[in-house]
Amino acid sequence: MAWDVNERGMIDLTPLVYWETGLIEDLGCAIRLVFARREDRPGTGSLVVQTALTIDQAEQLIEHLSRMVSDIRGAGAPGTALH
Repeated sequence: MAWDVNERGMIDLTPLVYWETGLIEDLGCAIRLVFARREDRPGTGSLVVQTALTIDQAEQLIEHLSRMVSDIRGAGAPGTALH
């Protein structure tokens, strides 16, 4: 996967300000992610992504995030690599 890179050649990351989850009948799960853009006040967000996930997708996401957290804790360093 190619990462978006900013003008300084660094991976361009958008801070996650807030999220919430919910259940959608007959679909599975829903997640709403609120991100901050550069022009937003600190601690606020204005870029919102809402999406539905199947139960399988949600389980895969949980497994992947859990593995990442374990890898970071095991390395003893905050965020050693982006996969």
